[in-house]
Amino acid sequence: MELTITLFAAGAILALIGFFLRTAYNNITSDLKELKDDSHRHIEEQGKLKGKIELLEQEHRLKYQLIQETTQQEIKTMASKIGDLSDMVGELVKVQLKGK
Repeated sequence: MELTITLFAAGAILALIGFFLRTAYNNITSDLKELKDDSHRHIEEQGKLKGKIELLEQEHRLKYQLIQETTQQEIKTMASKIGDLSDMVGELVKVQLKGK
């Protein structure tokens, strides 16, 4: 009889240990799966953000190039106008010198 009680107690203890081990294993596997999914989502989001950064950098370069071209064109126009103004001032000086 004592042997039966001992075997029953040992079986119950082993069953409890097995239950807790199975629960711990299931929790660990579900947590690992969740971490893996989170990792994949972070990698995808990181890729999307890198793409957005590259697009913004390209847009910045294009805007910078446009500003440079516009500035160069404005400088050329201003130089041309200054040249015309200089020619007119030269003609005005000639006219005034001839008038005296």
